[in-house]
Amino acid sequence: METADILRLILLLGCAGMAVMAFVYLRRRRLQWWQFILWETLAIILPVLGPFLVIVFKPGESYGSIQETRRQRRPARY
Repeated sequence: METADILRLILLLGCAGMAVMAFVYLRRRRLQWWQFILWETLAIILPVLGPFLVIVFKPGESYGSIQETRRQRRPARY
């Protein structure tokens, strides 16, 4: 393999990794199916900047973190 081929492979893997990162983040958000497709398409079309835009704009509502869910279930100890 030549150096140019290795660099192309690294670039392709980096872009795919960022698209997966955006997909995992969007799964944790409350979105309609068309909103999910729109945001994931943005992340794929803009491979370097897209995932960061998805995370910064925080589309939809959060399902809540694990700590918030545990706090709501656990009664206060006083």
